[in-house]
Amino acid sequence: MATATIELTKEEIAHRGKEIYYRDIQPQIAPGNEGRVVAIDVQTGAFEMADLATDSAAQLRIRVPDAIVFFMRVGYPTMARIL
Repeated sequence: MATATIELTKEEIAHRGKEIYYRDIQPQIAPGNEGRVVAIDVQTGAFEMADLATDSAAQLRIRVPDAIVFFMRVGYPTMARIL
C-alpha cells in the first residue's frame, strides 16, 4: 500500500527523524551495532539498519517506495542526512 507523500522542510524532516529514532528505534537496537546506519521514513516510522546508508535506504524503499528518508548513525549523535 502506498503512503501519501507530504511536503516537509529539511528542518521538519530532521526533527521528525530524530524524534522517531530516539523515542522508538534506539531502545530496540542491540549492543554491538555502533556505527551502523538507520534509515527512517519520517512519514510512517518504518526503518531499516545496515552498515552503509545506501544499503539501509535501499532496504527501506523496498518496503516504503515513497519514503522520506532520514539517517542516524547508531552511537553517534551527529550523522544527519536527508535523502
